[in-house]
Amino acid sequence: MRIARIAASCIGLLTTFGTLTSMAADVSTPFIQQEAARADASLRQRAEAPMTGAASLRSESAYVGLSSAPMKALPKEAIAFPIDHIVITSSEPVFSKYKNRLEAYEHNRIGSDGVTFLQKQLQEQLLADGYVTSQVVVPNQDLHSGALTFEILPGYVEDIVLTNPNVRTNWRSAFPVRPGYVLRRQALEQGID
Repeated sequence: MRIARIAASCIGLLTTFGTLTSMAADVSTPFIQQEAARADASLRQRAEAPMTGAASLRSESAYVGLSSAPMKALPKEAIAFPIDHIVITSSEPVFSKYKNRLEAYEHNRIGSDGVTFLQKQLQEQLLADGYVTSQVVVPNQDLHSGALTFEILPGYVEDIVLTNPNVRTNWRSAFPVRPGYVLRRQALEQGID
């Protein structure tokens, strides 16, 4: 089958992490399966973890895309700031669906451990949704303002390289991604299949 030959002759995709330094990653089927398993295990672990005082924090809007995953309580901290608004920004429109992902944590006192906790929650959701090279960062900000901002740095496809130059085929028909697209695990799996 033509697609199988394309997938067999593909060395991988080179990706770059948005504004981070360019990094090349050899993306192969075991890597994709490993990332999928890691994301699934993380979701199972979060769902099975005991919850303390989180009943009041349940909100489906905080986990768009997750069926009924319970939200965890924020860590209690001595030094914390009253946060009334949580903002998630990104240069790519594809991440606009995450804008309200953490709104259930608004109107709480959040310290450095809480910021790290929320950053990790959002990063795990990106992995679960297949954005394995995108990252969540916390830009410099003044928490006294009552707003907490997270930024999603997209991971882009830099190039697609065929290992066998003798194979004359159109890989574009197999892979639904192109150089410059935001990398998503499901698109890679489709191209490899």
